[in-house]
Amino acid sequence: MGTRADEETRQCLSCGYVTAPKFKCEKPEDNKEYSTLTPDMQQWAKHEDGFVWIPTIMTLPFGLLYPFNDENKKLKWGFAEMVNISKEEQKQYPREDGNGYYQSRYDTENAKVYDTFLEGMTYVNEKVKDKKGSALPKLNLDDIDG
Repeated sequence: MGTRADEETRQCLSCGYVTAPKFKCEKPEDNKEYSTLTPDMQQWAKHEDGFVWIPTIMTLPFGLLYPFNDENKKLKWGFAEMVNISKEEQKQYPREDGNGYYQSRYDTENAKVYDTFLEGMTYVNEKVKDKKGSALPKLNLDDIDG
């Protein structure tokens, strides 16, 4: 993890967008990193403060928080649980390196859907608390300006 300002990633916990020095530019179309983004990421990208900002994709051991377009092409956030793959189904999920099969996957077919990143993060926060049994502070939507 970088400690200098020119190496730092910036994350907005309210909207779920992230940027980094590699996304600094006058115009997104002239930015090398922007040109490598998927069409959806380019559509969702915002250019503010001289940086391209893109939605976060948060991969966790127990699930995945990710952006997607709903049927009306509106940005939504999904949370897909990590699920075990039965022995019978594993043959449908071969590892890219050829060494066997995946034993778990993100269940995007049955994802929970949220209108905002913050709603999805609130759910993730509750899942972490349930898994850890810890006294993590409750994330209050009213405490964050959005």
